[in-house]
Amino acid sequence: RSRRVQVGAVLSSQWCRTRDTARLAFGEQVRDELALNSFFSQASDAGAAQTAQVRALLVRWRGPGVLVVVTHQVNIQALTGQAAASAEGLVVRPAADGSFQVLATIKP
Repeated sequence: RSRRVQVGAVLSSQWCRTRDTARLAFGEQVRDELALNSFFSQASDAGAAQTAQVRALLVRWRGPGVLVVVTHQVNIQALTGQAAASAEGLVVRPAADGSFQVLATIKP
Protein backbone atom coordinates (compact mmCIF):
# COMPACT_ATOMS: atom_id res chain seq x y z
CA ARG A 1 0.00 0.00 0.00
CA SER A 2 2.77 2.42 0.88
CA ARG A 3 4.17 2.01 -2.65
CA ARG A 4 0.75 2.61 -4.23
CA VAL A 5 0.89 -0.54 -6.34
CA GLN A 6 -2.46 -1.25 -8.01
CA VAL A 7 -3.50 -4.75 -6.96
CA GLY A 8 -5.81 -6.39 -9.47
CA ALA A 9 -6.38 -9.70 -7.67
CA VAL A 10 -5.09 -11.66 -4.69
CA LEU A 11 -4.95 -15.46 -4.83
CA SER A 12 -4.09 -17.61 -1.85
CA SER A 13 -3.48 -21.19 -0.89
CA GLN A 14 -6.44 -22.65 0.99
CA TRP A 15 -4.27 -23.26 4.05
CA CYS A 16 -5.30 -21.02 6.94
CA ARG A 17 -1.90 -19.40 7.51
CA THR A 18 -1.62 -18.23 3.92
CA ARG A 19 -5.26 -17.19 3.71
CA ASP A 20 -4.98 -15.25 6.98
CA THR A 21 -1.77 -13.55 5.82
CA ALA A 22 -3.38 -12.57 2.52
CA ARG A 23 -6.49 -11.17 4.22
CA LEU A 24 -4.47 -9.23 6.78
CA ALA A 25 -2.42 -7.65 4.00
CA PHE A 26 -5.07 -7.20 1.29
CA GLY A 27 -8.52 -7.42 2.89
CA GLU A 28 -11.45 -9.47 1.71
CA GLN A 29 -10.57 -9.47 -2.00
CA VAL A 30 -8.60 -12.71 -1.48
CA ARG A 31 -9.68 -15.76 -3.51
CA ASP A 32 -8.67 -19.32 -2.70
CA GLU A 33 -6.73 -21.16 -5.40
CA LEU A 34 -6.30 -24.92 -4.98
CA ALA A 35 -3.14 -24.99 -7.13
CA LEU A 36 -1.38 -22.77 -4.57
CA ASN A 37 -1.75 -25.31 -1.74
CA SER A 38 1.52 -26.76 -0.46
CA PHE A 39 2.65 -29.99 -2.11
CA PHE A 40 5.48 -30.61 0.38
CA SER A 41 4.28 -34.09 1.38
CA GLN A 42 3.14 -35.20 -2.09
CA ALA A 43 4.98 -37.17 -4.76
CA SER A 44 7.28 -35.12 -6.99
CA ASP A 45 5.15 -35.67 -10.10
CA ALA A 46 2.12 -34.24 -8.26
CA GLY A 47 4.20 -31.18 -7.37
CA ALA A 48 5.33 -30.80 -10.96
CA ALA A 49 1.74 -30.92 -12.21
CA GLN A 50 0.64 -28.39 -9.62
CA THR A 51 3.54 -26.08 -10.50
CA ALA A 52 2.51 -26.27 -14.16
CA GLN A 53 -1.02 -25.20 -13.17
CA VAL A 54 0.33 -22.20 -11.25
CA ARG A 55 2.68 -21.30 -14.11
CA ALA A 56 -0.26 -21.27 -16.54
CA LEU A 57 -2.36 -19.19 -14.15
CA LEU A 58 0.40 -16.58 -13.81
CA VAL A 59 1.17 -16.41 -17.52
CA ARG A 60 -2.53 -15.81 -18.32
CA TRP A 61 -2.80 -12.80 -15.98
CA ARG A 62 -3.46 -9.60 -17.91
CA GLY A 63 -4.59 -7.22 -15.16
CA PRO A 64 -5.55 -4.55 -14.64
CA GLY A 65 -3.10 -4.21 -11.79
CA VAL A 66 -0.74 -6.79 -10.41
CA LEU A 67 -1.60 -10.32 -9.37
CA VAL A 68 -0.60 -11.10 -5.79
CA VAL A 69 -0.10 -14.78 -4.94
CA VAL A 70 0.24 -15.99 -1.34
CA THR A 71 1.57 -19.52 -1.18
CA HIS A 72 4.23 -21.75 0.39
CA GLN A 73 8.02 -21.91 0.20
CA VAL A 74 8.02 -25.26 -1.62
CA ASN A 75 5.71 -23.85 -4.30
CA ILE A 76 7.76 -20.68 -4.69
CA GLN A 77 11.01 -22.60 -5.04
CA ALA A 78 9.51 -24.97 -7.62
CA LEU A 79 8.25 -22.02 -9.65
CA THR A 80 11.26 -19.71 -9.44
CA GLY A 81 14.20 -21.83 -8.33
CA GLN A 82 14.63 -19.40 -5.45
CA ALA A 83 13.64 -19.84 -1.82
CA ALA A 84 11.73 -17.14 0.01
CA ALA A 85 11.88 -16.59 3.76
CA SER A 86 8.72 -16.52 5.82
CA ALA A 87 6.74 -13.31 5.13
CA GLU A 88 9.05 -12.41 2.23
CA GLY A 89 7.71 -11.59 -1.21
CA LEU A 90 9.16 -12.09 -4.65
CA VAL A 91 8.32 -9.92 -7.64
CA VAL A 92 8.45 -12.09 -10.75
CA ARG A 93 7.69 -11.91 -14.43
CA PRO A 94 7.35 -14.68 -17.00
CA ALA A 95 10.39 -15.28 -19.18
CA ALA A 96 10.22 -16.39 -22.81
CA ASP A 97 11.42 -19.90 -21.91
CA GLY A 98 8.48 -20.52 -19.54
CA SER A 99 10.43 -19.85 -16.37
CA PHE A 100 9.97 -16.86 -14.08
CA GLN A 101 12.53 -14.12 -13.63
CA VAL A 102 12.80 -12.81 -10.06
CA LEU A 103 12.92 -9.01 -10.33
CA ALA A 104 12.97 -8.12 -6.64
CA THR A 105 12.62 -9.46 -3.13
CA ILE A 106 10.35 -7.65 -0.68
CA LYS A 107 11.40 -8.02 2.94
CA PRO A 108 8.85 -7.78 5.78
